[in-house]
Amino acid sequence: MLGAGLVRDAVVNTARTFIFDTGLSPAIAAAARAALDLVTAERVASMKAARAQLAAVLDVPVPAGAVLSVPMPSPESGVRARELLCEEGILVDCFRPPSVPDGITRLRLTARAGLSPGELAYACEPIRAITEICAAESAA
Repeated sequence: MLGAGLVRDAVVNTARTFIFDTGLSPAIAAAARAALDLVTAERVASMKAARAQLAAVLDVPVPAGAVLSVPMPSPESGVRARELLCEEGILVDCFRPPSVPDGITRLRLTARAGLSPGELAYACEPIRAITEICAAESAA
């Protein structure tokens, strides 16, 4: 067995079913890895499409990751938007002081690969409308 002595000892003492099991053939392991790579690539592409659509609707920069940050003018407007979106069945987070610096409030939306085009379309319009309404109410 390859590995450091502590690792070998840990495996021998805690993973006997692994030690005394027949390993996968290289062909089966390679096929499993290829399938995983394919699924991962599809999910990443799906997340990127959702992220781009949400960013376009909300007129925010497309982030490098899956989380979009939507600025809100005040903590009250962010909390109000979160509550109204929750009533629509759309879950978003609201970050406001003290968890972010004073003067900064953001709604945070996560673009998930599992969102169907219908679910995404359903969410986009209420998110846009509610964030605009709450921002306008805050300015008034």
